[in-house]
Amino acid sequence: YNAGKLRDSKGVAATFEFVRKSDGYKIGDGKNHIGEGTAAHYFYPSGEVTAKGEINGEKFESNGVGLFIHAHSANIMPYNVGAEWNLSFFTGRPEGSTPDTKHRSTFHVLQYVTPDSYGAVACSNAGLTDNNELKAVFWDTSVEHKDLVKDENGSGYDLPKQVIITSKGKTVDGKPITVTFDARPSIRLHDIDVLHEMPFVIRRLVQALITKPFIFERYEDNAKITVAIEGEEPYSMVGIAFHELTQIK
Repeated sequence: YNAGKLRDSKGVAATFEFVRKSDGYKIGDGKNHIGEGTAAHYFYPSGEVTAKGEINGEKFESNGVGLFIHAHSANIMPYNVGAEWNLSFFTGRPEGSTPDTKHRSTFHVLQYVTPDSYGAVACSNAGLTDNNELKAVFWDTSVEHKDLVKDENGSGYDLPKQVIITSKGKTVDGKPITVTFDARPSIRLHDIDVLHEMPFVIRRLVQALITKPFIFERYEDNAKITVAIEGEEPYSMVGIAFHELTQIK
């Protein structure tokens, strides 16, 4: 998958490439039915990512591990799909191994809660990979926000210092599995005022429908997940994590 833009009149260019490394998955047919509409999500849980950029002639490049989500909705406006969205992506190695080990795993969660007008129902998808192989899929995930503090940048939202994620599902060979993630999204990356990024006319239209859509992106450099597979000894993975909380209220 490739995305980006060529150099514009201000000398800015950016390109992004995702190369799939694991099998993909979907829960059921991938669709949730909300009112008269549907919201669909399909996942490639592990891949290689390359980003290239240029600003006023200065070039830079970054490489890493990524998650690809194909998401779309039909017959429903995006703000009616979810009033709150939680996305977490973890990548790491077995606890106790050396940092240069080639054994790598990823774990991700996408959970959203429909607006009160659609029942405030939590919908979730989660996946675990091991060395670029899909290991487990989860359809029962709880996301708890703890230690809430008022956003100091003025959005008006309360933001969690701690997020407890518990995902239950099955391995690809049919064993019950639970992953727990006591996340601490402490390092601020971006706070995005969605309305501020829109053209004036569209902004006024959206303001009539939703009050303050904000996206809060955080990073965690000392992350740890615990994996428990029925009939096997539990184990932990340590690494880094990206967290994104979206509020559309």
